[in-house]
Amino acid sequence: MINGFSAVLSSYLKYLTAMVFVLFVTPSVAEQLTLPQFITLVIQNSDTSASIRDDVAFSRLNLNAELQNYEFQYTPRSSVSVNSEQDTTTFGFGVGRDTTWGPDFDLDVGYANSSDNQDSFNRTSSFTVSQGLLRRWGTKYARRNLTIAEISALKSKMQSDRDYQALVLDAAGRYFDVVLAELRLAQGEQAFRRSQENVKVAQARQKIGLTSKVDEFRAELSLLNSEDALRLQRRNFISTKRRLKEFAGVEDGTEFEVIPDIPPLQMEYPHGWFDWVWDTRLEWLIFEQTKRAQELNLYVAEKNLLPDLNAFVRVTNQELDRTLQTVADETSWELGLSVSSSIDVFEERTALSRARISFQALLREEQALRRSIINDIEEAIAEVDSERRRARIVEAKLLQAKQALELTTLRYNRGLSSNLEQIESEEALSAAELDTIEQKIGYNRKVLDLAFKLGILNQNWLFKKMENTKH
Repeated sequence: MINGFSAVLSSYLKYLTAMVFVLFVTPSVAEQLTLPQFITLVIQNSDTSASIRDDVAFSRLNLNAELQNYEFQYTPRSSVSVNSEQDTTTFGFGVGRDTTWGPDFDLDVGYANSSDNQDSFNRTSSFTVSQGLLRRWGTKYARRNLTIAEISALKSKMQSDRDYQALVLDAAGRYFDVVLAELRLAQGEQAFRRSQENVKVAQARQKIGLTSKVDEFRAELSLLNSEDALRLQRRNFISTKRRLKEFAGVEDGTEFEVIPDIPPLQMEYPHGWFDWVWDTRLEWLIFEQTKRAQELNLYVAEKNLLPDLNAFVRVTNQELDRTLQTVADETSWELGLSVSSSIDVFEERTALSRARISFQALLREEQALRRSIINDIEEAIAEVDSERRRARIVEAKLLQAKQALELTTLRYNRGLSSNLEQIESEEALSAAELDTIEQKIGYNRKVLDLAFKLGILNQNWLFKKMENTKH
């Protein structure tokens, strides 16, 4: 019975040991992320994305702060004064509102008590409507500060969209860097295995006298070169992947793998791009808003040369308790004009001159920006076309390198040549394979760069392109 119990206990311990090994020793399998999935991860977690969101939030706060200036403003008022004859205490409140369409409204209510008669009080209330006539006439001038704040918020939103486009381009480029490093590593491993096989063949042939010792030395030297190149490629892959994780903002210990098999992104020639790019290129749209704000500043500077004439209507009600028994209630109204501007308009003229100079500089900048956008797109289209032509060239070079290696291997096996030709053919094949890998990645980079310069690059666009490559 004791032996049976020992056998059961032994089996249980073996099972427990196996479970502990599975849970704590077996390494976890890293998740594979497609390019769209990685970009989603970057937008959610990266520091750059967080900074973009912060900029938008700041802009929204600034706009809300300016909107608050056009809401009702409640101001409490109180004071205590002492003189040789009496002590006076006053308190009250004021309500005012500046409108975005012209007139301003103010309501003031105040109470006063005097120490010479504690039972007496004075109450004064007034309601005023004022309207600027010359300088401040019109909705455009009245809401100028709010319009500038709205333009600033819109520019910030556009800039954040452009920053997200740049983030997508940067994230895709870093993803491609890891893919390229991984493919180079795989190609380096393949070249290293070929070099190892060459050493074995050279040693075997040298033993039976088919080749000289020089062939063996040459093969070993080629193996050392392949091993050194492989070591560099492995180190480059590790560092590139580490930078990718840091850029994505993932937690320490989180592992993921890229998918090296990325098909070419299909993008047709953007016919008629000159007509519609001005609606998609965000730098141009931001500039248009800047121009709109500068035009408003110029308009305000011109209006500020006019006198600041203000018309107002005021209704005042006073309730006076002169004795404990007598109460006087009086209501009056007032219609008037006021001028608050200076006769000397030197500062206003200077501000107008500065506004005009700034506006003329902006017009010159407009032409430069237009030319820059056109040149960027034309160059991007030419680079995509160049990569397409290069694809056919590198494919032909790869085919020739494979055929050359087959021929030199056949000649070497028949003893018609040394292994020098074979090693050179293998190096040529390795270079052709690397060139093919770099061309495929380079083509996708150029396509994304073209989409970015056209202003159409975003998550949805990339997702659709990746889906189309599957069909």
